[in-house]
Amino acid sequence: MASYHNKLKKDLDLCAAEGLISPEQAEGVYQRSIAATGQSGWKAAHLIALFSGVLIAAGVILVIAHNWDKLGAIAKIAGFLLAFAAAAEISLCIKGQVLILDRHYNKKSRIKT
Repeated sequence: MASYHNKLKKDLDLCAAEGLISPEQAEGVYQRSIAATGQSGWKAAHLIALFSGVLIAAGVILVIAHNWDKLGAIAKIAGFLLAFAAAAEISLCIKGQVLILDRHYNKKSRIKT
């Protein structure tokens, strides 16, 4: 990303030298560009959290699979119902985010409510 910022700085300085923008505007655009890149993208913490979540899910699945024969029928049914309820809740949350984005960008919603 450093090469992008170096090129941007050179271009902004050139535009300021030619009088297209003021030096203050050039500096403001450059600072905004640097600030915006600090909050976007995948950071190491994101990757570690993702990997940790995958390992925790794999551990839970392994424990359940190992003890599947020892679980009673009611526990199995309750587990399936809990999984279905979680999937429904996640889908409703995603649907709500899509509707909010559609309203934000003034687009007609593609999801029928």
